[in-house]
Amino acid sequence: MIKWLDSCHSNQLMWAYDYIKKRDEIRYTWTPSSNEDMKSVIVAVYDLIPENKKKKFFENFRHAWNVKKSKERKKKNVVLLENAVLHKVEKLAEQTEKTPEEVIKKLINTMDWDEILDILESE
Repeated sequence: MIKWLDSCHSNQLMWAYDYIKKRDEIRYTWTPSSNEDMKSVIVAVYDLIPENKKKKFFENFRHAWNVKKSKERKKKNVVLLENAVLHKVEKLAEQTEKTPEEVIKKLINTMDWDEILDILESE
């Protein structure tokens, strides 16, 4: 579980946090205010699960995540980016607590079209 969280992006953390919030057997009152807080809540909740139920919880967790990813892949078109560019988009997403898709969409939709063309044509 911890290895999976270490490589998480903000959208994965939000999904994991929401998944845990929806579990009937888990109740808490604290609301995290950052990605690090969300990660701490997820780890704390996992630590509180009885040992004999952890394996099943994690299997259900991973299965739900894989189903979510599979559904998203079927719905979306894919754009391949160089690793350096992808890293920058992911960094922007983490800093703004948005998904990489939301960052790209926001940049394209808020920039002036002529400005975008000027940038692209100047390369």
